[in-house]
Amino acid sequence: MKHILFFSSWYPTRNDLQNGVFAQKHAQALALHYRVSVLTLAPDAHSALVITVNDRCIEFVAYYKQWNTRLKILNQLLNVCSKLLSLIKGICKINKSEGKPDLYHANVYTWPVVCIWFAAKFCKKPFFYTEHWSGFMTGAIRKQNFVYRKLNQAIAKNANAISAVSHSLKDAMIAQGVSNRHFYITHNVVEVPNTSRAPIINPAKILLTVADLRDDIKNVSSIIKVVAELSSVSSTNLEFHIIGDGPDSAMLQALAYERNLLGTVIHFLGRQPNIFVLHSISNADVCIINSNVETFSVFTAESIAQGVPVIATRCGGTEEIITEKCGILIEKNNDAQLKEAIRLILSGSLVFNKAEMKHYALSRYGMESIGKAFMAMYNTAEHV
Repeated sequence: MKHILFFSSWYPTRNDLQNGVFAQKHAQALALHYRVSVLTLAPDAHSALVITVNDRCIEFVAYYKQWNTRLKILNQLLNVCSKLLSLIKGICKINKSEGKPDLYHANVYTWPVVCIWFAAKFCKKPFFYTEHWSGFMTGAIRKQNFVYRKLNQAIAKNANAISAVSHSLKDAMIAQGVSNRHFYITHNVVEVPNTSRAPIINPAKILLTVADLRDDIKNVSSIIKVVAELSSVSSTNLEFHIIGDGPDSAMLQALAYERNLLGTVIHFLGRQPNIFVLHSISNADVCIINSNVETFSVFTAESIAQGVPVIATRCGGTEEIITEKCGILIEKNNDAQLKEAIRLILSGSLVFNKAEMKHYALSRYGMESIGKAFMAMYNTAEHV
């Protein structure tokens, strides 16, 4: 069985349980067919290499010391050295304990991906690259420096094959010069809980959002405003649950507090492990994605896989997932459409077939299906 070194710039660690869950699921899909050693980096107070076995994958989390001296330029130099040393230690440990990889697969372009690419070239092994970052769609990639962008283009061009999680992201990458003649779509993986729990007895209709709380991207503030309007005029007992954290968490909580809804109607649940998210979806009545941009939206697909209708903006990846049989698509930054969509679903005016929704999502985005998509991509190595 071939051995894959699977590096991801984003991956769940003890510092952030939700970061890069989609990359973790990609690794688990690969582990159905290959031996997979995952490597990721994370800042911490002290350097350490933590090794765990997670659903057939062996995960190597290389924590590097985060320096904070009085000199900014010294911090930058020390942190680069610390990160590079931890990366090298991680690769060496994988080589020693699991054997040398047969191929290298990097996820989400950052500076360490350059090192993974060099390692693959040095060892004369195939190299693959998968992208998830919405910055190609928002234009944030153009704010990166010239060398960073040119290396991204060179690495993509010289990889055996590359992939994106949606057609929208693929088109955006090509527009930015990041392409390859072997360019695949490898959607994110959808899961449903493999263990059941008793449903929560709650008379309220539950609206759920799972997001990094960056309001310029996720626009959770508009959902809060719409929920405030609905709760003041509707006889329906509503609750809005928000899973996630981020730089705008305090602002969003203040917004809910100003409307006297914090802790009563609107609940901030913080970052949570994936199993908590999956069970929360199963107890929701409607799942809402009000984003300005999404490369895919695992939350959307996992909601459909559990038969929970979705309201989502036309923001890229969601448009490739949602049909009229599983939810409602609305325009971005349109509170009136969002309010009406919530009303339609909660009133029962729209009926959704849960069994059909589950089959649709799992047949397209299930772990076995995505594992086979990666196998097809890897097979290009034999012809490049």
